[in-house]
Amino acid sequence: MALSRSSAADSSPAATPAAGGEVTTAGSVSLADLFSAFAAKDTANYNTISTKDFNELSAELGVEGVEGSVVEYADGLVTFKEACDAAGIVMPGLPISINGVVECFRKVSDSKPTGNLAAFAQKMKLYAECDVNPEDKEVSFEDAIKAVSAASAEPMPLKLNVLKDAIRRWGKDGNGYLKPDELGQFARFYEIPPKDIKTDLEELMMADLLLLKAFELPKDHPIVQTAIPMNDVRKAFDWGDADHNGVLSAQELGRCLRLAGQNPSQSEIKKMMQMAQEERGGEFDFDAFTDIACKSYIPVADQVTRAKEAFSVFDEDGSGSISLAELRRIMTTYGEDMSPEEVKELFDTLDTDGDGKLNIDEFVELLVS
Repeated sequence: MALSRSSAADSSPAATPAAGGEVTTAGSVSLADLFSAFAAKDTANYNTISTKDFNELSAELGVEGVEGSVVEYADGLVTFKEACDAAGIVMPGLPISINGVVECFRKVSDSKPTGNLAAFAQKMKLYAECDVNPEDKEVSFEDAIKAVSAASAEPMPLKLNVLKDAIRRWGKDGNGYLKPDELGQFARFYEIPPKDIKTDLEELMMADLLLLKAFELPKDHPIVQTAIPMNDVRKAFDWGDADHNGVLSAQELGRCLRLAGQNPSQSEIKKMMQMAQEERGGEFDFDAFTDIACKSYIPVADQVTRAKEAFSVFDEDGSGSISLAELRRIMTTYGEDMSPEEVKELFDTLDTDGDGKLNIDEFVELLVS
């Protein structure tokens, strides 16, 4: 996904990345001290704290707080990046915002000063295609940052996982969309310029977000090529992801695919999980699920064509309509386990003109929907 991001929050001067993958400090506060103090205030693990908590943190560490600052902290919140700026801590070049990096590290370290580098590298894979050193050892947050910078010091596109999670995290009403102010909070967290999320929409679902400049996909991307309904793909993933950890187990993958209208065998699911192990470090995330969905998706126009072809086959007497008895045979052919009463109920629902037969338009509605 093509994702633009600025080098610093738009409300503060852009900081020049530290050279050589090192974290530099202009003040007296170390990164380790700021990390610990910030995590202590941010008990919800959102990597933002209130301006009140930031003032308290500033007093404890001896850095500039909200009062008298030239920086405007929007929504009464301060991000970890903004706290670093206030403390004079400058990050090296990173592929994603330091806010995303600290979020990954806290997830694997449980907000402690050290975490496992291999687990951190795997978590970073959910955010960007960044090959962080996966060595199985304990490292400090600063060493984790150095490992990320060594993997890539240039901005990289965020993965679809991040956009999907944004709807859940910043969409406070839980209706599966973002309002403009919620989108603004997300963009600020990932240092995305406001001009790249400009929109006249009042509610933005997954498909709407992918039309914005910040998240625009290349024309040859499978999502663009297939015109797959991404709102439905996101819903299917979230419904199937029972523990909401952003990755799917084999059981959850099967549930997701069935919700997306597929009926995979256990062997097919096993192959998909093996692919995830080989290509994605064992994590079957939303990006992987979208890849599978795109490969198996049949565009609506093609579905209509196939439905019409099927109609001509099942219209055995060439009458231009299908009877209830023929519909029962069709349901059996398609593997639908429906009782005679259920088939009759379906037939009556589709028979919109009430003539006791299904014409081609009514039949197409059955198969395409």
